[in-house]
Amino acid sequence: MARVIPLLVVAFIVGSLFRMANEFGVGLFRMFGTLGIVVMGVLATELLTSWQLEGALRELQALLKALPDGWQVKGARGDSRSWQGYLVGHGRVLAVVTSPVANYARGRGLVRALERAAAKARALAQARQDGQPATPCVLLLRRRADEEARRSVPGMLVVDLEGLAAELGRAAEGGAFAPDPASLV
Repeated sequence: MARVIPLLVVAFIVGSLFRMANEFGVGLFRMFGTLGIVVMGVLATELLTSWQLEGALRELQALLKALPDGWQVKGARGDSRSWQGYLVGHGRVLAVVTSPVANYARGRGLVRALERAAAKARALAQARQDGQPATPCVLLLRRRADEEARRSVPGMLVVDLEGLAAELGRAAEGGAFAPDPASLV
């Protein structure tokens, strides 16, 4: 709730500016009120983005707590907006880096965002020193791993949370992560 307060304060100020413009007939108040609407849009976008990322990271943490037998998390680090680490198990290592790219991203913007995440994933995979090679993996937090996202970075494993659960389930003994991998996310 505390994160919504700045948005409410700006909304009150914008409303006051428009009211003053009507009362006093000064166009300058209307201009600043209009700029305030832009500020409100930026604040609201940032607020919604942070809520989406926090929700996705909570789902990722739940998924990591319910890893199939033989899988473990190593070298994990992150904050409220990202996560990276190694998933080790069944003769395989995934160097996972999250990407906050939005579902509406298309074309060159999507490619640039995924290329940045892919570079981080490759660097994380190369930094592994246990001798076993790591497969770089980009985990999409706010987007489905559709064909366009996979084509954006060829040769890279690009998954969303459900795809990561399925990928780990395929490699696990018995081939099952859970009765329904989607139930974990």
